[in-house]
Amino acid sequence: MAITQSHLVVAEGEIGRDGLACMTVKVKPPPAMQSSATTCGSTSPRLGAVGVYTPLEPLPPPVIIEPVFECQSTVGLSGLLPGASVEIFVTDAGGVTASLGTFCACTSRVDANVGRHMKPGDRIKATQSMINDRWQCGLRGKESPDVAVVPPDSHIKPKIEEKVYEGDPVLHVTNQIEGGTITLLSRASLSDPEEEIGSRPSSRFPEVPLPKPRIHAGQVLRIKQELCGVEEFSDAVVVQGPPPKVDPPKVRKPLFGCGQIVVVDDVLPGATVYIRQTLPYLLPPLSPEYPIGQKWSTGTSVQIEVFPALNPGANVTAYQKVGSILSDRAPWVPATPRTDLLPPTIEGPVKVGDTSVWLSGVVPGAHLRVFNRGTPVGSGSLPGEDGGLGLWWAVPDGAILTATQALCQGESRPSPPRPAVRGAPCEGPLAFNPGKWNVAPHQGCNNCYNYACDIQTDNFAQPGGGVSEVNCNDVGKAAISDGLHVCTTGHCHPCHHRVALVINPGIDYHWYRQGADGLWTHKRGCQAAKDVDESNNPITDPSTADRGPYSNFCGYFCVYKPEVSISGPGCNC
Repeated sequence: MAITQSHLVVAEGEIGRDGLACMTVKVKPPPAMQSSATTCGSTSPRLGAVGVYTPLEPLPPPVIIEPVFECQSTVGLSGLLPGASVEIFVTDAGGVTASLGTFCACTSRVDANVGRHMKPGDRIKATQSMINDRWQCGLRGKESPDVAVVPPDSHIKPKIEEKVYEGDPVLHVTNQIEGGTITLLSRASLSDPEEEIGSRPSSRFPEVPLPKPRIHAGQVLRIKQELCGVEEFSDAVVVQGPPPKVDPPKVRKPLFGCGQIVVVDDVLPGATVYIRQTLPYLLPPLSPEYPIGQKWSTGTSVQIEVFPALNPGANVTAYQKVGSILSDRAPWVPATPRTDLLPPTIEGPVKVGDTSVWLSGVVPGAHLRVFNRGTPVGSGSLPGEDGGLGLWWAVPDGAILTATQALCQGESRPSPPRPAVRGAPCEGPLAFNPGKWNVAPHQGCNNCYNYACDIQTDNFAQPGGGVSEVNCNDVGKAAISDGLHVCTTGHCHPCHHRVALVINPGIDYHWYRQGADGLWTHKRGCQAAKDVDESNNPITDPSTADRGPYSNFCGYFCVYKPEVSISGPGCNC
């Protein structure tokens, strides 16, 4: 990977297994640079400008991820500014403080190997800075609070992620503590004695290779993790036999050129999913497939970061492998070019201390950046049109956040600014409370839209104040003008609640509201609010419920009441 200024290479480095490269800049960064990557002798086109920004001052303190155990040689840190120098300090039981070393933070979350084992009585702290006398840069940061080193306990218990199939070459073991040792234990069946079949140092990577011959159906596996003389055992996992059939998965649409995420559905839990793409506008055999990503899945859907980003005009497919069985290819999905990048929206509230923001209006797979007063404070991608994006550190007092999204060499304008606030209302999903609605005058003067928004106007509120055409598009746009926003991922901001729109074509619309228990309730016009559908069944999903004449399901929306304004013509019951 290389960063260039004109034709001068100012930084270069090797991309790791996580798709990232950490590079030392050879000259003072200019206002803008460009990047390119070389793979197997083939160099990519130069990508868009790499912005150079003035960081916030003072730099925030790193967050030391707890617990830190005795005999551990690695310290986890988050809240780091990529590019900052981070120094870790230890104060021993005698009160003597010493540096454990300095490293450059390539990402906001790092596991740092400090070169020694932690000891009883140690306390750890860290600070980050940007100091370079050559370039007259001297930004210092605040120290983190001390974190006490503690003896290992049940928190070091490892976990074997399921499912495990006959023929799997590796186990996926989480909660490995670097500095420890893991040992694989096996027995032929639940009634047989257990034996050790291999050990290795604990690792931050979950994959644990299995010894040959490979595991078989009915075999019972456990992992023992030992740290500082303390042993913890995972729960036992029984190896599953091969499934009778492994169908191809499905690549979720849409995909866009330069997108960084591919979501694959219809996955068998425990399968490894492989993503491949072709050259632009060609299918095999005219163009070979080449791999761009893979991931092991614990569920029926998996979100995979791809490297390099999707090629505009390329066709994308997926396979899944369970044990030694590889599925057929998934149907091809094109990565279509897209240039109409509107700015995303940062949904409120953004509270001081938040470590993520909720974005809507996102192009799936686009590269997102969040700024505080023009300085980057977070980046990443989302698989859908809305969702939460993590920040590098907690939102400080006085922050004013904006966001952009980019595909290929095009980047949107910044979003409308969103100031950080304290004490913002945050109700989230609501409990079903029919007594609030089924009394005069509220029952007769508030309709389904009032109920869905949980706002009693007593004037029969209408989306947008009223619509002339009763269809999904017009009613949905009118609701968005009132402050609702489209939900495509099945989740809303934690301070919002989810609603659903349905249509009796050309005649009437109706709204449902999801409660804190996950079930849905509604109120038909002047009628009482209720928690059942037209067949008197609880509503687990309005898209499949008995809705009476409302045959068209239009989708889901999110409501944040402090930013929603609805009105209507008056009480008409």
